[in-house]
Amino acid sequence: MPSTVVFTGTLQNGNRKDFIKRAEQAGFVCRDNLSRDVDYLVCGVSPGSRVTDAKKMGIKVLSEVDWDKLLKAQSATTNGSSSASPSKRSASDDEDIDQDSDNDKADRSAAKKAKLPTCKYGAQCYRKNPDHLREYYHPKPATASASKKTTSSSSAASSSSASSSASPKAAGSSVPSFTRQLSKDILATDGDTDIAVEDPSQPGLNVTTTRTNSKSDSDKETDSDEGDGVTIDPATGAFNSVLPKKHLADGETITVASSTSTAQWTVKRTGDTFYCTCPSWRNQNAPTSQRSCKHLREVLGEEYERERVGLSAWVFGSGIMTSSSQKAKSAAKHAAPDVLLAHKWDPDAHDPVGWWISEKLDGVRAFWHSKRGVFLSRLGNEYQAPDWFVQGLPKDQDLDGELFGGRSKFSETVSIVKTPGSSKWKGITYQIFDIPSKKEKFEDRMEAIKVIVDTNKPPFARIVKHTLCTSVKHLTDTLAKIESKGGEGVMIRKPESLYVGGRSTTLLKVKTFLDGEALIIGYEPGKGKYQNSTGALKVQMASGKLFKVASGMSDKERKHPPKLGAIVVYKCQELSKDGVPRFPIYLGVAADKTKPTDPDMTSKGGNQAGKPATGHNDD
Repeated sequence: MPSTVVFTGTLQNGNRKDFIKRAEQAGFVCRDNLSRDVDYLVCGVSPGSRVTDAKKMGIKVLSEVDWDKLLKAQSATTNGSSSASPSKRSASDDEDIDQDSDNDKADRSAAKKAKLPTCKYGAQCYRKNPDHLREYYHPKPATASASKKTTSSSSAASSSSASSSASPKAAGSSVPSFTRQLSKDILATDGDTDIAVEDPSQPGLNVTTTRTNSKSDSDKETDSDEGDGVTIDPATGAFNSVLPKKHLADGETITVASSTSTAQWTVKRTGDTFYCTCPSWRNQNAPTSQRSCKHLREVLGEEYERERVGLSAWVFGSGIMTSSSQKAKSAAKHAAPDVLLAHKWDPDAHDPVGWWISEKLDGVRAFWHSKRGVFLSRLGNEYQAPDWFVQGLPKDQDLDGELFGGRSKFSETVSIVKTPGSSKWKGITYQIFDIPSKKEKFEDRMEAIKVIVDTNKPPFARIVKHTLCTSVKHLTDTLAKIESKGGEGVMIRKPESLYVGGRSTTLLKVKTFLDGEALIIGYEPGKGKYQNSTGALKVQMASGKLFKVASGMSDKERKHPPKLGAIVVYKCQELSKDGVPRFPIYLGVAADKTKPTDPDMTSKGGNQAGKPATGHNDD
């Protein structure tokens, strides 16, 4: 009779569907609720009272690590292994090794007879092309049994030293030992000034790649797991810190009269997309989120529309046709890729020791759809890169990465990647940090990326470097170094984790926000659920710049906002090109302040408050 299992809590090494799928493949029956006929309760973070209930029922409680060991043991049993314990060698282990050796000899003999050349990548070759497999000999990879034999012999050889010297963990080291490390081209070393590179204009992440461009960089986690870049601020309507001429709440409509006839057109906002009933807007073939027209420009403003939809769509909406805007019309929207997304790091919930650190790039998240040969955003919108930019990217393996134009150059990067075929793509690099096509552990996936890059040599692709976290101080010091150079933050990745779609606690983002103070000069009326209360505070910076802040305000503070002339504290990640905070968050009233103070962006490697960030190189 098959064993039964229940999963509870927040699972760390994948989503619940993946756990259930693996369990069923191993022969387990999965249940939603506890009962006395359940054999195992597998616990993630915050399992709740189920642990106590399980113990009362005599159900065995397992951690995720224990569950993984049980699955491996179950798999070994299913495959015919006679080993009584996964940690002990059985006589069949030697038989497996001998059998593997015999098979390998037979393969070599057959290859020799056929006079096949040996593939230079050997067992690590990722290519599945039948013609390639027929033309080259590929030795079989080492089996798990062989690995156990090697481990056993090496353990015996070092037993004397182990008895006289404590293990790293026993000796107080905070770094756990792993069976896998990363290749030197992927692994950041102690000599690196930060996780990415010394100079973002020369990434240097892959020394074997021919550089045909003069600008590039390396990663986050990439949130950026942050995907398509920016969304509309729900309180102010700001897009990338640019405020609209008129703020439309979600679902609100407005009527615009035609300037040439008696016709009237309706402009409406739904979510982050703006619609117009005029023929000019309706006849565009671009995705609805990338359309504009003169009526939208009239309501929202020229600058806002240019920032929201990019230059190509804005030009089309202006009635001016160019080859680039014509190409933009044909941009297709694809099914949204199921990408891995990050949670924020909680120091109390996640010990980063032993995790992989990489730089969090402030670029545009891009999924390489290998079959279609296109970059897709998280929402499925296509970024139309020039043919020479995608040269060398695989046609049979999907990739996950970031289109990156340099630190402190987010706005410029967005503008470039939304312009089809622009020559300015030469200032962009594709920073690869994962390969979703591979259903393997993280370290193995990174090695697979290295094989692809070394083989195909894509001129604008780079591999994101990672380093093993040794302590919380190591993490915070790395964050400080990256931010001092204008970087956005860092990502930490759980070792041996799998690639899963959606948000996962196996990937966490770490970044610092800087504080500033501003003077209240007015109030924005609330709309929707904030009707009859304050929608946003109108504030002035020390530099004289004006902006609105609403995020972070409680319902009570919206009902009874701070008085005019009060100094309020806000936090932001950076300043926009216009010198105003990007996505400011309200923190409260600064009772001890009498004048505003702008964020000191120099502490993050950026420019002084109130001055637009130009980045390392102007495009």
